[in-house]
Amino acid sequence: MKWWIGAGTLLTALLIIGCSEKKVSITTYPTWKLKLECERANPKACDIVAGRAVDSKNFKEAAKYYEMACDLEDGEGCSYIAYYYVYGIGVPKVDTDKAYKFASIACDKGMGYGCTILGKIDYYGVGTPINYPQAYREFLKGCNLKNGEACYYLGLMTELGQGTKEKGEKSQTYFEKSCKLKYAKGCTKLGNYYFYGVGLGEQDYSTARKYFQIACSLGDGAGCVNLGNIYFQGLGVARNYPFAAGYYRKACEKGFAKGCTNLGNVYYPVFGLEKNYRKSFKYFLLGCQLGDKTACNNLGYLYYNGLDLPQDINLSIHYYRLACQKGSGTGCFNLGYFYDEGIGFQRDYDKAYKYYLLACKNGEPKGCTNLGFLYYSGKKLKQDFLKARRFFIEGCQKGDGRGCVNGGDMYQKGLGGEQDLGLANRLYQLGCQLKEGEGCYKLGKNYLKGAGLLFSDRTNAKELWDKACKFGYKPACSQLLELIREER
Repeated sequence: MKWWIGAGTLLTALLIIGCSEKKVSITTYPTWKLKLECERANPKACDIVAGRAVDSKNFKEAAKYYEMACDLEDGEGCSYIAYYYVYGIGVPKVDTDKAYKFASIACDKGMGYGCTILGKIDYYGVGTPINYPQAYREFLKGCNLKNGEACYYLGLMTELGQGTKEKGEKSQTYFEKSCKLKYAKGCTKLGNYYFYGVGLGEQDYSTARKYFQIACSLGDGAGCVNLGNIYFQGLGVARNYPFAAGYYRKACEKGFAKGCTNLGNVYYPVFGLEKNYRKSFKYFLLGCQLGDKTACNNLGYLYYNGLDLPQDINLSIHYYRLACQKGSGTGCFNLGYFYDEGIGFQRDYDKAYKYYLLACKNGEPKGCTNLGFLYYSGKKLKQDFLKARRFFIEGCQKGDGRGCVNGGDMYQKGLGGEQDLGLANRLYQLGCQLKEGEGCYKLGKNYLKGAGLLFSDRTNAKELWDKACKFGYKPACSQLLELIREER
């Protein structure tokens, strides 16, 4: 007997015919299947395979599949493989020509990041001469394609006048655009504009804090440090050391050296948190390992003074030397002082001279002053008052009050040139302003005598000696008492 198709059966059959399978996203494919799809000329599959390789840190495979995607005219793949060739990631060697070629394809296909890579190659002169005008044009295209990093570089170039005639004020606009596109460094730079009042006429700590907060949340260690500094110093907010420490810690955890160093400073000495030299040591060590010269110098100081750890002059020397090698004038000065005084070494004035000179060149004013003293005293150097005076004044100009006083003495006595009491007084005054008590005292003496001045002035002399006494210069205290007694 034959089966007849009834109404219900027909309906069921029609329903079955009318159904369609749910489309499966390519992103859910297993990797082996994606590789097959890539080989069948599906660039999206190539990109996904490459992305999975990156996640497993197999950069060689990632490079292979990004290049395959690029060969299939995929802009994203071209951007990534260009980056890999710039830095030699997953490819046999750095190849600027290939990087430029792939980045050009990406940029032409509307990938802003490709334009940015082109701009960086020309901006830094990677395998090619620096070409600021070309870099500017490439960054401009990348920024217009909404790449935040490209906008950031436009801001830098406008600020510095590189490759463009646009005025510096335009740089803020580019940093704003960069930040809106969530490029963290753009937010930090914008925050700095408000922090220092660049082009704004006055500082705006509240707005600066807002942009540093955005930068920090986007992962920029500098933004976190700057935010920590605002809370540490209480700028536009109530001073809050725990908040500052929290932001410094975030920066440190992101591998930003200055965050570790500043976190160490929070624990040394007492800044609203517990005094803990061991924690200071821990974070200074991290900061030094990450390349911060200040952290290395601080470690040298901890070992030299034996603060909550055994005193170790050799380790102190080691860290001062590291700091000096990284460009720390203070680290160089400390090494010079060790050689000068024979601490941890046999006394060696030639090496003391070498490190004091490095310190002076690297911005440590005490290095300049001590160089002046080596020439003044004639220790292992031919005595030279003219050079001594020059280095004393350089130390003074860089902010060392002792250099000002020593320079003032030389003009007062006519050593290294003609006597000039007026210039001596100006140098003593600078020393006094830098809280060097002896500068206040000697200026006071000249006021009392009228030396280098139009007339004597006992009132000014007393005020200056009072300052000198408060700054810890004891001879001024006794002289002030005698002067007061004479007036009674």
